[in-house]
Amino acid sequence: MTMEKGSKPKWLRRVQEQSWEPEILISGLVLFALFQIPDRIDAFSDYLELNSVYFFSDGTINEALASVVKVALYWLIIGFSLHLFLRSVWTAFVGLSYVYGGGVDIEKLPYHRRFKKVIGREPGFDQRIQQLERLCSTLFSVTFLLFMCTIGAICYLLFVGLVAFIYFEIFPPGSSGFSADGFAIILGGVYLIDFITLGGIKRIPYVNRVYYPIYRLMSFITLAPFYRGIYYSFVTNHRRWKVMLGVFLFAAISITWSIAIRQNAEPLSVVDMSVSSDDEFLYQGHYADAFHDKPSRVIHIPSDIIEGDVLRAFVVHSSAYEERYIKKLCGYEEKANQPEVDMDSLKLECLTQFYVLGINDSLYEESTMLFQKDLFTKQLGLVAWLDIQHLPRGPHRLTLYYRYPANDKEPRPFLRERAVVEFFKEGAR
Repeated sequence: MTMEKGSKPKWLRRVQEQSWEPEILISGLVLFALFQIPDRIDAFSDYLELNSVYFFSDGTINEALASVVKVALYWLIIGFSLHLFLRSVWTAFVGLSYVYGGGVDIEKLPYHRRFKKVIGREPGFDQRIQQLERLCSTLFSVTFLLFMCTIGAICYLLFVGLVAFIYFEIFPPGSSGFSADGFAIILGGVYLIDFITLGGIKRIPYVNRVYYPIYRLMSFITLAPFYRGIYYSFVTNHRRWKVMLGVFLFAAISITWSIAIRQNAEPLSVVDMSVSSDDEFLYQGHYADAFHDKPSRVIHIPSDIIEGDVLRAFVVHSSAYEERYIKKLCGYEEKANQPEVDMDSLKLECLTQFYVLGINDSLYEESTMLFQKDLFTKQLGLVAWLDIQHLPRGPHRLTLYYRYPANDKEPRPFLRERAVVEFFKEGAR
């Protein structure tokens, strides 16, 4: 039997008619899992900062990735929630169309004609079911498209991070004018403009020739082949200005949302006098009695009010600094090869050289430090006990410094401030 040109096989029509079944199943299962993931993302971001290459510890690429991943998940949650709601409405109409095949009988309503006229405009059950069917299928596809576009942005951030990491391994930071942020904005910005304008750059004579290799590279990086068909189906089947407006709003909301997540901002907040700079902001993550399940990834002390003459500080260790800075600072490789060397003592010596504490303007380089795994936060780090008997009653500043080895610009090891923890010492008036 020869199929007419343009006709669809029966199996495809059957799959299309029954597409609601996998849609509901996928939406329900995915929604259940999505609500569990955001906390895992924060934990993974912490892991990258504390247990991966120095690039994640010195920069903010892990925070950017975490915020974009959360935006992708939130788009899925919103889309699938709306999809399940509309499918519930669709199911109600399907059931009513079976029970009440005649639909709404306007003549049995004892209303004034003006009200009957409004109610009579409502489409019949069959028409409403078809409208909801198209809307649900479209919404499901749009949700997947938004999610994949955001995943594409994540892949692009990983690509930029990899390029920057390789570049800085070859050329030390500061030795050239290369900027990872500038590289990301220029390359990604051109592709984003073309994406929002529905291929506007592809239509410009001569420019499209230069843009073609960029387009192919960015398509590969952002996984465009997986969702390109959905994108162009909307472009070619709807008014261009509507699609362009939708794409623009999606990009603007996603970028703003990602920035707000990174800055812990409240989108609906109307407070104008909130302070966010480090010098005037008291960060709860520095205090064990206040951070709950979100401790600082750098340093924390028992409380912001210290009673007694000893201050206990826990310095979080980041393995990302070991190879690049800590081992070079203390000559680890040379000392480790010496006979009868105690490796644990050597490691502790190296760590205490790198992590330096100070209160106000005084350094505590001779303070005792021991290695520990915090049972509550599960963080690895150093515990230090600082004698503060000489401090007067009142506010003080505990500062954590990292001591970096000498380099081309600094002939000697040097200290760089990493975090400041404010506390108030109680004592006799």
